[in-house]
Amino acid sequence: MPVRTGFALILFAASFALAGPSAAQNAPLRCSDVENCELRVDHVSSQASDPFRHGLGPIGEDHPRWDIWGGPIAKYRSVRDCLPPEAGAADPPRVLAFDWSAPDSLHAMNVCLFRIVASLKDYDEVRNWFAAYGFRVSKVGHVWADTDDPYFKDRPLWIMSASMPAGKFYALRPNWLHATFGVSTAYSASISVQWDGSGRLVVTDFVMNVV
Repeated sequence: MPVRTGFALILFAASFALAGPSAAQNAPLRCSDVENCELRVDHVSSQASDPFRHGLGPIGEDHPRWDIWGGPIAKYRSVRDCLPPEAGAADPPRVLAFDWSAPDSLHAMNVCLFRIVASLKDYDEVRNWFAAYGFRVSKVGHVWADTDDPYFKDRPLWIMSASMPAGKFYALRPNWLHATFGVSTAYSASISVQWDGSGRLVVTDFVMNVV
């Protein structure tokens, strides 16, 4: 089971060649909007380069939950597939053009977040990507407060979270109930991102927190 942080579930994702966040990678955020933010894309993340994870190992056709994840993984095999055509075809892909309303399910959203996070250069770029959309972003810190070693091998070690009030998130991803009646059963959107001790991305999880 993925580690839980508050109400946020945790998605498992791709690979960073990082051992852990330095002070520079927890620097003050420089991005506050999409138009005035520049990010370093490390590579074009894909199922081949960074197999999608939602647990301790990559999800392939032999995985017991392939029936749930297989469709979104096939649809979004590359970070390019998660972006509008022009942005996806750019070199490097323009990851700040992500359309939050495009993924048609929670699983699809999680796969695309995985692709985008895995493509970015380092922890600091990930934090600034979320900040550019208006998320409140935490610093990257230890999952385990008392030790550098996780309780179980390959479990997440480093964690970063992003959150936004539901009403604000619906400007990014419109909700019929909220748009029609001005009400919502959710009070916030939360995303948790986690890496293992080697710096490999193993969790990206999106959730709408409900009352």
